[in-house]
Amino acid sequence: MRSRKNILVAALLVTVAISLCACGDDDNKDAAALFKDKTANMQSGSKDGATGDEEADTPKDDNGFERDEKGYIISYSGGGGKIEIPAKIGSVDIAGIGYRAFKDNAEITEVTMPDTVTGIDAEAFAGCANLQTVTFSKNLAYIDIHAFSDCVKLSDVELPDSCKSVGDSAFSGSGRAVFMGSGAEYGNRCFEESNFDYIGFAAGADISGYGVFMGSGVRDVGFPEDMEALGESAFTNCTQMTKIELPDTVKTLGEGVFSNMKILPRLKLSEGLTELPKDMTVGTSTDVIVVPQSVKKICYHSIYEATLTVIQSPDVEIEEGGVQSAYISLARANDFNFPLCENDEVALEGDRLYLDGVYSSADIKGDFYNATTIAEQVYLPVDASEEESDAFDEYLVSIDYPEISWIAGIAPDFLPDSTMCFTMDDHMVTGCESDGELLSIPWSVLDEEDGMAVHRAAFGIADGAFENSSYKTVYLHGNFGDGVGSAILNGNTSLTDIWFNSSLVFADMPEEHYSSDSFAGIPENVTVHLPVTLTASQKSDAENYLHSIGIPQGAKFDYYSVRQ
Repeated sequence: MRSRKNILVAALLVTVAISLCACGDDDNKDAAALFKDKTANMQSGSKDGATGDEEADTPKDDNGFERDEKGYIISYSGGGGKIEIPAKIGSVDIAGIGYRAFKDNAEITEVTMPDTVTGIDAEAFAGCANLQTVTFSKNLAYIDIHAFSDCVKLSDVELPDSCKSVGDSAFSGSGRAVFMGSGAEYGNRCFEESNFDYIGFAAGADISGYGVFMGSGVRDVGFPEDMEALGESAFTNCTQMTKIELPDTVKTLGEGVFSNMKILPRLKLSEGLTELPKDMTVGTSTDVIVVPQSVKKICYHSIYEATLTVIQSPDVEIEEGGVQSAYISLARANDFNFPLCENDEVALEGDRLYLDGVYSSADIKGDFYNATTIAEQVYLPVDASEEESDAFDEYLVSIDYPEISWIAGIAPDFLPDSTMCFTMDDHMVTGCESDGELLSIPWSVLDEEDGMAVHRAAFGIADGAFENSSYKTVYLHGNFGDGVGSAILNGNTSLTDIWFNSSLVFADMPEEHYSSDSFAGIPENVTVHLPVTLTASQKSDAENYLHSIGIPQGAKFDYYSVRQ
């Protein structure tokens, strides 16, 4: 058989040679070239009519990008720097960035993706220590877990609107400057220990996962305008945050959501919340917390170490250990039912408690003794009488409390928005950095010292503390044992009203409580507000005394009541 095959091949070659000789020279050259190409194709295994395009199905291009059969980049061997991912390798469109495709590549600094890319798989760029800029595909649909983790130089990230899913820890340990997110669902620990200064989200974004910002250096967050839930431990160990203002759409907070943040000067809770979760601010010193009227339950360690806590509704259940605050204002306390606390912790613990609407022990419902631990003062409303205060003291003593009742409660309309805006020298208030129209000096001020929160009692006001300010209304609680200095409001031409609580009620108030010129330099037509419970003789004495310490002779006196 082999001999016959060889003879047939030889005969074929002879026939071809004869036919070539029979042609003209040009025809011979063309036929020879055609024959050469044809035999080359035969030797390479190609079929007749093949294009010869060896690059049609190649998985790797000249720049070092390698793809798989699905069109996902699976490796890169190029020189780094600024790289542009191709839209196509061979005949296949690039649809995504594969698992660990660029992991730990310290050479790339900038990445541009084609709009054919719809997905970025797990750890695709993890550990790219010098990656600074990424231009995403306009059609990107998802970013998988740890995709950009530990990209410490990555900055000014902007996700396209098309991105609907960002996986767990996708940007953990990464980032600088700004992150602008889409309306995606963000996974657990998505930004854990990242260092973006600002992280913002488009409407529709879901950040209800566990520990979304945990331990990050973020300083400000732009929440989705329609956000309904913030997840468990979302801001745990975020020590650089100075304010959190939740949109009013938020209805649910996870446990420990603001825990271990050290100091959080501004926390605005949303109207619509029905429960403050367990450990909400444990390990975090907060300033002024206003509990919305919608809240029906305050759980264990919800408010752990606040300066001033305002509970707006009496229709709220407070668990043991629920509220720890230097000052607590309980609105409509005459309608509040103090719970029976049988374990080691009380529901309300602090230095001072203001009982709005309470004028006698008959207004107290429930177990006041077991529900509260108040160290310094229990305040009745500003227009309570001395007799009512004395009678309430008798009630406190009867339940084994000390005599700490006082008519010095601050009316709810005059609660300060912040105490951290006040400057202090020891226990003397020296000024206020607030630019609002109301100046209401609190009993306690939250201060920061060597990274630690310090609550300082405000015992006095320094000379010229609020000189040349622009406040329209000033409220003085009067409990300034260290005295009020000279010309504290001098040059404040905007001032229209000064409110005093019970500080002028007591006849034994020391003369040195105010300086002789404490109110020098204020407008002549200011209105001075005093409690209506003053007797006729007390009113006369109070007006004369105020004139003697700088209140202008042309001032108008008004007597107010807060009784319901």
